[in-house]
Amino acid sequence: MSLTLPAPKTAAKSPTQSVLVEFMPGRRAEMPAALLQEPAKMVICKLVRQPNGMYATVPIEWGPMVRMTRTLHHDLGLPCSFITIYKLVKSGLVKGLLPAPKTLLIDLASLVEHFKRTTVNPDGPRFWTAERTEAFRAAVGPMEEE
Repeated sequence: MSLTLPAPKTAAKSPTQSVLVEFMPGRRAEMPAALLQEPAKMVICKLVRQPNGMYATVPIEWGPMVRMTRTLHHDLGLPCSFITIYKLVKSGLVKGLLPAPKTLLIDLASLVEHFKRTTVNPDGPRFWTAERTEAFRAAVGPMEEE
């Protein structure tokens, strides 16, 4: 599974272009510019055998929250670790739920919005102000190398 996104409404970026994001204080990574665009509309389907022996696709409902597993994390090709996603949800920077131990539900659109907010712009203000960094550290505890 890959997160594919349509062309931006402003200046078009080629699929090979990348942008620098600082998704956590002091942690930067390059990611494809296409990932920061609006999510494509997708339908997840299952195959159902028809009486004539043919198969038909039947859409499956998928809510706004998905269970973030290490496999899904890998398949999406995210530029940060699974633990970082957990910390972003715990700090409230990304919408998600921690309903049980080792269970993380996440709003993928919220994660994309976080990456957009933290895109490094040399001419603009930094997302990670001293206040935001302190609030993040207070929410997740001491920063460790991942």
